[in-house]
Amino acid sequence: MEQAMPSHDQSVLSRFESIANKLFSRDKIEILLFWSERKVSGNSWYTSDAMVNSSVGLQEHLDAHVSGLSSNLIIMIPQEYSWGRLCTTDSAFRLIMDSMKIFPSFLELTGAFGFKTNADERVFHGWRGCALSGQCLEQKHEICYNIQYVEKHGRKLKDPWSLRQTGVYHQDRGSANQSRWILINPSDVLKPQITGLVGTEAGKGNSDQDGTGSWALHIQLLLKLGSNWAEYIEYLGSELGAQNDKACYSRVDCSKDQSYTLSYADLQELHMLQAKFQTAEATVNSCLSNAKGCRIHLQAHAELQCGPRLNWGLIFHLFDTYEADMVGHLTQLQALQARLKSTLGLLTKLIMFRNEELLHTSNQASCKSLKALLDLTGQGKQQQETLNGLLWHGHADSAMLKALSVVATVCLPASLVATIFSSNLVQSRDPQAGDGDSRLVVSPQFWVYIAISLPLMGFVLIWVLYLGYKSRQAMSAKLKGVV
Repeated sequence: MEQAMPSHDQSVLSRFESIANKLFSRDKIEILLFWSERKVSGNSWYTSDAMVNSSVGLQEHLDAHVSGLSSNLIIMIPQEYSWGRLCTTDSAFRLIMDSMKIFPSFLELTGAFGFKTNADERVFHGWRGCALSGQCLEQKHEICYNIQYVEKHGRKLKDPWSLRQTGVYHQDRGSANQSRWILINPSDVLKPQITGLVGTEAGKGNSDQDGTGSWALHIQLLLKLGSNWAEYIEYLGSELGAQNDKACYSRVDCSKDQSYTLSYADLQELHMLQAKFQTAEATVNSCLSNAKGCRIHLQAHAELQCGPRLNWGLIFHLFDTYEADMVGHLTQLQALQARLKSTLGLLTKLIMFRNEELLHTSNQASCKSLKALLDLTGQGKQQQETLNGLLWHGHADSAMLKALSVVATVCLPASLVATIFSSNLVQSRDPQAGDGDSRLVVSPQFWVYIAISLPLMGFVLIWVLYLGYKSRQAMSAKLKGVV
């Protein structure tokens, strides 16, 4: 009777099925195979490689090398780009799983790759292996883990580093002296070294020249991909140092000359730097977990002593060296994070104090401006009172002038009559003998006065009307220009 699948494996398979469309390409297959085999005659070895672009070709190679006498078989599955799908189809990947009879835990590791929208999506830390579940058998040993590392991306960005990952699966058949490897998204710097290293180690492991076998590839991968951590941490320290200089040497008094400018953007930059530190710490811890997982797995394999006897002391010494380096990196990151925390607190206080000082200065300037406005308002009131007095006097003068104008207008006919009678146009003639009272006699030249006065009055009237007309035309033209 077929044994039922454990519930954990069922949940892993269900999760894998739900994200398969994000993991694999629809029709693109670019799988690199590398294998090493012993020659028919003698103990020498030869290596070969092939690029597979179809499911049929993949099946042929798997039939030839998985169940054949190949010492080492490496399957490299790249990604289209950093967060792109794997360069294999779902069916081709299942061919590999079925041919090599890979344990379901490998699907958890595979789920960490494929198409993503952010770095926190489907993250895989730690390791999975048969030693973890106590199921190590002499026939087959399996382990998989995700190596996260930093690498320069070569693009023209402020931060030259990117966080990347390579999935590693190893299946060892000690009794048959066979190793099967799957590398998901291997780094470009690894590809020329992996082929030579595994081919060489396959021959050494079977001939027991140095006693490390193909197991040394684990520590070689960890060491190679972890070689950039020191430089990356140095870069993070330099970025933090620039902000720390601002925090230490900036003055609170904004009125004095400042060597550094502080703004909210500095706090944002420190926040992003803090996220990088946290990600780096988690990644280094993951690398330590991988090394410890490999050590546990190798220890379980060593206790079984299946296959050729290996020099476990040499292998474990390499792991000790790697773990010591990672612990050193972790300690350095923790120290830098403590420094970042103090720098962030100091910068926050500096900006807060500067803002308070600027607010105090602004309040003082506002008070001065308000005082000046009040002074101007007082002066305006005084001027308004003066203008009101002048206006009142103007109204009084206007009333007086109006009264005088009315009196002059009323007296104008009398003045005209008096003027005429006082002139030679109207004369008083003495009475002749026997006539009685004297009489007023109009001068024969009175018509001259009439003839001259009326035309002059008409000319003046016409001239006044003309000036009024021209004034109205000028005003109309100005109004049209404004509109």
